[in-house]
Amino acid sequence: MRACLDGDLATGVERVRISELLVAELDVDDQHYVVSEGEVYHVTAGFLERLDRRLSQVTWSDFPYPGYTGGNEPDYLSRRWRTARVGSPCSTGRNITLPGQTPFEPCDLVTDDGTLTFAKLKGRSSTFSHLCSQVIAATEMLIQEPAARDALVRRVAEATDNPKIRDVVAEGVARLAARQPNSFQLCLLLLGTWKGQPDVRHLPLVSRLILRKTVERLTAYGFDVEFASPATAPLAARGDQSKSAGSRSDMVRTQRRSRPLPTPDLTAKTAHPRTRR
Repeated sequence: MRACLDGDLATGVERVRISELLVAELDVDDQHYVVSEGEVYHVTAGFLERLDRRLSQVTWSDFPYPGYTGGNEPDYLSRRWRTARVGSPCSTGRNITLPGQTPFEPCDLVTDDGTLTFAKLKGRSSTFSHLCSQVIAATEMLIQEPAARDALVRRVAEATDNPKIRDVVAEGVARLAARQPNSFQLCLLLLGTWKGQPDVRHLPLVSRLILRKTVERLTAYGFDVEFASPATAPLAARGDQSKSAGSRSDMVRTQRRSRPLPTPDLTAKTAHPRTRR
């Protein structure tokens, strides 16, 4: 099948295998199977319930991100934010390059409440995996490398003249350097449409597996993680998973941890929960 992303005039038409569009859950001979992106997974009893229950504990952001009307991430991050009159975001733009290190992108947007936002189109698991890898790489570099933290402060200063954003980033960097928890809020911004209300249970199985490990890893580093999706109904329609407007600062204060930030173990590989083809 040939298709193109709605509103994306740059990428053009691409070929998509029909099998990659199939999503199903079925029981055969008392065994549960999940079909996701052309792959078939044999899942043990209760595994999906435990997986989705863990992900449902992650809250949804109340920041007023502008609506997503189609296109790719660069289009949303530039055109939509220039025309939006909500909050005071700024884009960090280019990658940060340090001597002897792989270039990394500190985030896509910084909001005026100190949230580092990482945006990616909601779709295939390979794309989602790139988003999670970006977040992990950025947080580990910011924790370990003083030069990375200094570069973030400079990048934000170059990108905006808003003193509130500059101050909140400087404060977050200082807490991070002191290994204090909750230095920054992290937000995974999922661009795309949903069937009904936004719900991570609607993501492909592989994406949910990657997401769970990412959330657990970032939480172990001392960060608070949240989701956002700008192409959905208003916050009031999100039900129990949403936060009421204006409650973010209270949430952050109540979630403060007394333990210091751990040093990331960069030699450990991220292992996904066991599934069998």
